Amino acid sequence: MAIGVVATVGVVIFGPSVAQAARPVVRRVMKSAVQTFVRGQEAVAEFVEMAEDAYAEAWTELEEEAEEKMATAPATAPAAGKGMREKESARGRKKKAG
Repeated sequence: MAIGVVATVGVVIFGPSVAQAARPVVRRVMKSAVQTFVRGQEAVAEFVEMAEDAYAEAWTELEEEAEEKMATAPATAPAAGKGMREKESARGRKKKAG
């Protein structure tokens, strides 16, 4: 508790002169902090731009691959599946009739 009282008295007595002397140092520290913050913002912005570009490129590649699969797939594949079901049901009708 005595330390708190001494610190309070010291701030009251020496505070203004210490603050006046420390002002240039505080200003340099603040300036450095702001510059670091701005550089950090720029780095984050560059990273976000790179990530967005990579995402767009990956999405485009996936779309192109899907289009290629659709183009190379047999055009009758869906109809063949339907036709197989129709043939099977026709066979079932023949068996019932016969």
